[in-house]
Order: sequence, then C-alpha cells, then structure tokens
Amino acid sequence: MNDDPTALGSVIDPWHDSFYQAIRESDAPALEALVTDDIVVMIANEPTLKGAHAVRGWFEDYFKKFKVEEVVVNQRSVIVPDAWGFEWGSHSIRILPVNGNPFKDESRFLHVWQNQDRRWKLARMMWNSSNPIGIPLNRLFASMNLPRSE
Repeated sequence: MNDDPTALGSVIDPWHDSFYQAIRESDAPALEALVTDDIVVMIANEPTLKGAHAVRGWFEDYFKKFKVEEVVVNQRSVIVPDAWGFEWGSHSIRILPVNGNPFKDESRFLHVWQNQDRRWKLARMMWNSSNPIGIPLNRLFASMNLPRSE
C-alpha cells in the first residue's frame, strides 16, 4: 500500500505516466488503450462517458479544439490495496485553444485503476477545475471570440 503524497514507486506509476504522456501528445488511441472497456468518466459540465470508445471519441474531439501544452501533477496520493488502485490529486494545466490564447487551470482528479492481466487500466475517472467557473470560462470564451457568461 502506498499513500505517500509523492506516490514514488507505486505499481501504477508507469501507467500514470503513460496517461499523462498521451494527454501531452494529443493521442486519443493511446488513451483508449489505457482504460477498461467499461470505464466511467465524469468530467465537470459534461455528460458522463461510458466505455472506452466514448472516451476515445471525447478526447479526439477535445484534441481538435485544444492542445494541452503542459500538465504538472502538484499533489498525488496513491493507495493500491490489491487489484484496484486509487489515485487522487491536483494538477496545473496549460491549455492552448486552436483559435485562441493559452490559459492555465488548476484542477483536481480522482482515478480508479484496475489490474487486468498484470496491466493497470483506468476504470473510473473524474476531474474538475479548482477555479471559480466564471474565471476560466470567460477567459476561454474571450480567446475564442465567443459571448462571455456573466
């Protein structure tokens, strides 16, 4: 069991690293390979995604609109009691809209990993922004020349 905030040496570290590398490289097929067939993903202000194919589709659409320039895990805790791994933390992310100016967000995440034939895959995932909803959205809408929310 590893509940150290730095989570160094966790059995899921190679898969955690591959997940964030795929995000940085805008690689939706690689992300699909890192999730279970029956994954459930809950993203703030989005419908719940169910299944690996839905996750791939969401990321393909996202990567057409945005490039994740940087993602830095600021805080991370991992507990791996058996065939399940529980990871939570926060990260800073710098996002570049295709038609706009980059912006930063601070977000929190919860990942539930499942060991399937000695490969760890994401089975449940959720994330949201730590910032008030008006700040990043207004900045994003301004950069995309969309009407601002008030």
